[in-house]
Amino acid sequence: GGGGGAGGRGGGGGRRPPPAGGAPRRPRPRGGGAPAPPRPPPPPGPTGFRRSHQQATAAQQIAVAADPAHRRRATTSADLGPLALLAADPGSAAPWVQSALGGLADDDEAAARLRETLWVYLSHGGSLAAAATELHLHKNTIVYRIRKAEQMRGRPLSDARIDVEVALLATRLLGSTVLRPITG
Repeated sequence: GGGGGAGGRGGGGGRRPPPAGGAPRRPRPRGGGAPAPPRPPPPPGPTGFRRSHQQATAAQQIAVAADPAHRRRATTSADLGPLALLAADPGSAAPWVQSALGGLADDDEAAARLRETLWVYLSHGGSLAAAATELHLHKNTIVYRIRKAEQMRGRPLSDARIDVEVALLATRLLGSTVLRPITG
């Protein structure tokens, strides 16, 4: 066997914890390659100031809406990506995230492990080898977890993949505020 267990409930499977307070890594475009280029700076003068202020306000609204256990030391507008569209009402993200992720939106350890595996896999352009290396797991474990994630989601990863990526970003930034509570 290589690395952690294939979907067992105990332990972290030997994976590295996410960087404390660091910005989440964005999934790369399909097919690998470099991440999207950085945004251009805002225009100079009052227009640029207004835009910068709007971006900072959006980042603040999303950061404040996050589950305190998942809040980052700093959240920038660049961290938000498409979640910036939710800044006016971050609470509206929960139903959409839960719909996009299906059972992966459950707020439990097993779903969290599968969400992390998908995030890393997508962050590396769908490379099993790169995901396995980062998570310190065998490639077969990554394959198993992707299949299990698709089962929990109720449909293939390729079905509305962009929704999956955005929903995973939301879970990373907002934590349990967008997840389905587990009762019992």
